[in-house]
Amino acid sequence: MGMLQDASALAKRVLPRRAIALIEPHVSALPDRIGAWLNPAKYAGMPAGPTDPLVIGDGRSRLVIGPLNTAGQAHQWARAVDAQAGRAAISLVVESPDSFRFDADRAVPRLRAERSSDWQRAEFQAVVAQATHVLIESGQPLFGPLFRGDIVRQVGALHQRGIRVAIVLHGSDVRDLSAHRAREPRSPYESIELVPDAPELDASAARVRRVITQLDVPLFGSTPGVQFDLPEAVWLPVVVNPDEWAADGVPLQRAVPVVVHAPSRGGLKGSEVADEVLWRLHRDGLVEYRRLEGVAHSEVRNAFRTADIVVDSLRMGGYGVGACEAMAAGRLVLSYVNEHALNMVEALVGEQPPIWPADVGTLEAAVRVVLAERAGARALAARGPAFVRLAHDGRVSAAALEAFLES
Repeated sequence: MGMLQDASALAKRVLPRRAIALIEPHVSALPDRIGAWLNPAKYAGMPAGPTDPLVIGDGRSRLVIGPLNTAGQAHQWARAVDAQAGRAAISLVVESPDSFRFDADRAVPRLRAERSSDWQRAEFQAVVAQATHVLIESGQPLFGPLFRGDIVRQVGALHQRGIRVAIVLHGSDVRDLSAHRAREPRSPYESIELVPDAPELDASAARVRRVITQLDVPLFGSTPGVQFDLPEAVWLPVVVNPDEWAADGVPLQRAVPVVVHAPSRGGLKGSEVADEVLWRLHRDGLVEYRRLEGVAHSEVRNAFRTADIVVDSLRMGGYGVGACEAMAAGRLVLSYVNEHALNMVEALVGEQPPIWPADVGTLEAAVRVVLAERAGARALAARGPAFVRLAHDGRVSAAALEAFLES
């Protein structure tokens, strides 16, 4: 083994970089036991032992969704599909050690997915043997570096073996930031201070859009805003289990209501304005402000259930999982939702989300109106659980996937 390692090190010193680039994919494709001899650093820290075999289940269509499970949605969509007669589905997530963990049918450590050629080949073969359809999130490789980590090659390999493939986008993964700035006066992308990694996000999204142009596959968007960048994308609503978020009590009964803001990413959600406004109202004794960020999902659930008001996104123009969770809990949601999103939802399910409008310029006024008109605010909040059951309990999402799964 020492001789092989010495040979590998010598090759890296004396071979031209171009030659190494040509050789590396072949070395990476070797079985783990041989690859570890040639490149032990690559396998350092990789979890030991085999991964449990992939099992999808029986059905005339058998769907795999992954590899990100963003906000737990791959798993929720899989459950929604699984509930349909003749369908089977599983979620596959590649997990980082520091990532928030949501329920998933199959969670694979990132180091294994990225470094183990044995896992990559076995996972591909298992999907080919069992699945009829694959839904890939954000245009990311489902099988790590297999086929050189090229999503176009991976999709081509699945197609060659009779597997139907679609891609679902979540928003930031495909968003053209200059276009967002042009149509949204509240856009956070106007300020590098709000979104320091905006150039990287823009470049990544542009790469995803280029990849999509190379793939003749159905496209889905989990938020209405995806259609601005991909007009052909079908809305695949996010899914929330209403029973998990149901809360006792009626909001806005307390003299000093509890206001919660729990952004997934503060710069995008207008958190600098939410904090400034809501802490001032807190100091004035008008509200009790509870700010959450970087906490476990269970802590967010407890906070929403005990809140009166949930302030969601004040800049982006859409709504997502957080707003749905707060509506399912029967809390009053304050957020900025643009006309495109409102009309798109109404066209699909017959009504608009019961969200009290507020943005970075109107938040304080909106809160003061709510405090003065509590009966109307309570009536709007009371519509939340029924709306979530109508649009976001999984049935509409399963229906959105029906044509793809029947193809």
